[in-house]
Amino acid sequence: MKKAEQAIMNQKAEQIFAAAVNELNNVNSIISRKQLRTCSATVIETNNYYLLKSYNTYIAAIEKKTDILSDVLRIVYGYTATSAQHISKFEKDYCSGKWSCAERYTARV
Repeated sequence: MKKAEQAIMNQKAEQIFAAAVNELNNVNSIISRKQLRTCSATVIETNNYYLLKSYNTYIAAIEKKTDILSDVLRIVYGYTATSAQHISKFEKDYCSGKWSCAERYTARV
């Protein structure tokens, strides 16, 4: 992937993630908090998003309406194999498709 294409993908991922975190900050929009399978990660559901919190850091979001996964792990934390596995499980459990979301934007530095 070219740098220009990755920059566009980063921008899209960050926009969706920022909107999800903004909605999360509105306490009235939180519907539920659940543990992700048996992992140390937590999934927070708001009116329009699912957010994944791994090791006290929000690293991914799924927009319910469009079924788009925004993976910002490498931007907000760096890369860890465990958090990447959390994102994979999150995608399989919370996306509308059979195995994955309709689209996935992965932000990379």
